[in-house]
Amino acid sequence: MPFLWRTLLVDHGFIAGDRTAGSLVSVTNGHRFSYPGYSEILTGQAHDDVIKSNDAIRNRFPSVLQFVRRKLQIAPAQVATFASWGVFRAIVESEEGATTVNAGVQAYDSPAPEMASLSALQSQTSTPWDNVRHDAYTFRFAMDYLKRVHPRVLYIAFDETDDWAHDGKYDLVLRALHRTDGFLKELWEALQADPQYHDKTTIIVTTDHGRGPIAGAQWRKHGKDIAGADQIWVALISPGTPRRGLWLAHPPLFQNQIAATIAAVLGFDYREQNPQAGEAFRLK
Repeated sequence: MPFLWRTLLVDHGFIAGDRTAGSLVSVTNGHRFSYPGYSEILTGQAHDDVIKSNDAIRNRFPSVLQFVRRKLQIAPAQVATFASWGVFRAIVESEEGATTVNAGVQAYDSPAPEMASLSALQSQTSTPWDNVRHDAYTFRFAMDYLKRVHPRVLYIAFDETDDWAHDGKYDLVLRALHRTDGFLKELWEALQADPQYHDKTTIIVTTDHGRGPIAGAQWRKHGKDIAGADQIWVALISPGTPRRGLWLAHPPLFQNQIAATIAAVLGFDYREQNPQAGEAFRLK
């Protein structure tokens, strides 16, 4: 991921989670797989007794996306999620329609003819996995939406690195990471070219769970019984932080702090919605 490491983190932000340097970032949920991890990111709290599968069951807990939409007093179109995994339609909002969500092999409506073609093509270029489209479609739809609608909050969730790892295709994991780095570069350049977003936008990049160690086949797996599956990382690129590169000498950080951090960069205290949520990262 050369753009992330050589440009974004050098000039515009920081990353935490390099355990060899003493930088620790962990999940707090005990399940250590996708739905519980994404819910912890978005609600600021683990709910192990309730969120305990990857089934597409409506999340009963309101997300930070719903919170900031209410605080900003903006339309659902102004808070949008584009995700490769279809289950995100259930994960990101406790009330269907509270925000805008496009996930899985879901049709994407746009006046741009090329987007209509891509929307049709996504169902014809199937992946090896259920309810998942290729990340390239997710990114293209998200970028079209960004440029047309100019949302205040945009959440993009990719999938291929996780699924290729489960399949043991390490070469394809690396290719997916490199593509994602290219997506970050294109996103950054689009934001910086747009007066609404130029030097006013925070980007947070993180993951829903870790993976097992490289020895044997454990790197293919995660879950409550896999050592290392609780270990994640987070990068934050923001005009509001002076930190650059690897963040060292910080107390342990947790996945449940990300929701409050999203709210904080928009000027809000997320604990108004969820007093049990982790506190926002200290950006200065």
